[in-house]
Amino acid sequence: MNDKKDTWTVTVQMTVFAGDMDKQNVIGNAEKQLPDLLDGTDFMSVNVIDATRDDEPKDRIAIEWCIEDVKGMEGYEDLTDDEAREVLRLVEQEQNAEIGVNWEVLAQWADRVKSDRDV
Repeated sequence: MNDKKDTWTVTVQMTVFAGDMDKQNVIGNAEKQLPDLLDGTDFMSVNVIDATRDDEPKDRIAIEWCIEDVKGMEGYEDLTDDEAREVLRLVEQEQNAEIGVNWEVLAQWADRVKSDRDV
């Protein structure tokens, strides 16, 4: 019998109404409440990265790209979901911080995935 469990990284964005709590209390309360949201799972760790009030400037941002972005580009509508995921994997793995991620970069890697498929 195989008792191996898959490990997942879950990214959560919570909006909380915290009244006049300070940042550390908001983070602490969120960390305490997260396990209840995923009842029935075994936690290795819960770590809230940051908390920012809606009216404050953010310390970090994240721009997300999804398979619908890849498959929605003209000329790439025929990519399968798995092929689009491979494009995203390659973009993440091979990213150049001086160029960033943009439509041209996505197309470059989508071309590679399509050419690998056609071989």
